[in-house]
Amino acid sequence: MATITQVRDRFKNLLSSMSSIIISTFKDTEKDAVELQQDQWDKGQRSGGGQIGQYSSFTKSLKAKKGQETKFVNLQDSKELINSIKFISISSEFAEIDATDWKRNEVVSGDNNYGEDIFGLTDGNMSIYSHHSWFRTFTNKIKAKLWQK
Repeated sequence: MATITQVRDRFKNLLSSMSSIIISTFKDTEKDAVELQQDQWDKGQRSGGGQIGQYSSFTKSLKAKKGQETKFVNLQDSKELINSIKFISISSEFAEIDATDWKRNEVVSGDNNYGEDIFGLTDGNMSIYSHHSWFRTFTNKIKAKLWQK
């Protein structure tokens, strides 16, 4: 059984470690956020929930011949872009999801100009990530820190 002084010291230690716990939580849950971002693109969704865009008639005919999605832009042509999605900036206050492939700038502001809001999670996916991945991992790290000897 811990004394009051030991409990106080554990909380002081926890508070002094909070930034590193938050950062490690983002790192440990990055895969989940990336999968949710990829799932959004599979459905052609922007972070605000709207559609990324529509293909031109010419592109639709090319995609139809290949048996690919033609109803909405899903960014699936570029596996390199999709596979380069990751947290590019992590701090104790936020984590920013983006892609590092060279096609990123072309998709965001080039001829297609789909915009920056193709990156980031929809409210629904943010809720899934927050509650089922990030918060669970964070809570386990807090418990481990409090009860370590």
